[in-house]
Amino acid sequence: MEIIKITWQRFVNGDGEVIDRCNKTYLNLEKAIFKLEPVLLNFGVKLCFEKKSLPYELINEYPDLNNTILIDDQPIEKFVEIKKDKCLNICGKFCQEDCEEIDEEVIPEHLIVTAILSRVKERALKLLY
Repeated sequence: MEIIKITWQRFVNGDGEVIDRCNKTYLNLEKAIFKLEPVLLNFGVKLCFEKKSLPYELINEYPDLNNTILIDDQPIEKFVEIKKDKCLNICGKFCQEDCEEIDEEVIPEHLIVTAILSRVKERALKLLY
């Protein structure tokens, strides 16, 4: 059985909380995996999902690591075009009130599905050739 590893990483504050926009990406990812898992299992592909918490103190140093989806340790941007506005990079703090209206950082479910299927296709082609 082929295994595709999906990782969602985000910065968390001291209470283990994430901002709503990041959580919306997580919910979209959860829905995408729920839809794809039974279909891919029929083709001998298992999705292995993990959440990775990053210490909030590092957000100013590594803002691009926030709210990121990795597919087999490669950023989702390798498989689909995604424009992410790093709101946290602008305000530099764990906030919701200042940035609540900005929705560009949410990764939509359909792009997550497309990216995972692109990876499945890439792996299948390597097996054939």
